[in-house]
Amino acid sequence: MKFTKDQTFRFQKVGIKGWVYLGRDKFPQAGVCLVETKKGHETIIKSTKSAWFYFIIEGKGKFVIDGKKILCQKEDLILVPKDTPFYYQGKMKMLLITIPAWEEKYEITLGKAS
Repeated sequence: MKFTKDQTFRFQKVGIKGWVYLGRDKFPQAGVCLVETKKGHETIIKSTKSAWFYFIIEGKGKFVIDGKKILCQKEDLILVPKDTPFYYQGKMKMLLITIPAWEEKYEITLGKAS
């Protein structure tokens, strides 16, 4: 199967914009999207269902995962386990894979990122 950017669901929220290539409707086992940010994710979130895998395609920044600061740059892979609060800062383009596929009802916003 092939998925192209013009076939994606596009979104923009809390300092990020993205393109969902593969969502729960097509493949419930995993979700795949492209995420871009100029400054970072403006809120602290967690998923009670999915683990998040961020592969940094371009740029650099910082993830704060369960209070721990992790610097990241191009070609790094960041794992955020389910039920773990996180946010990120920096100018980055990232491939995001969620396992299982992301569902809005399982994402909890915990507050504003600092």
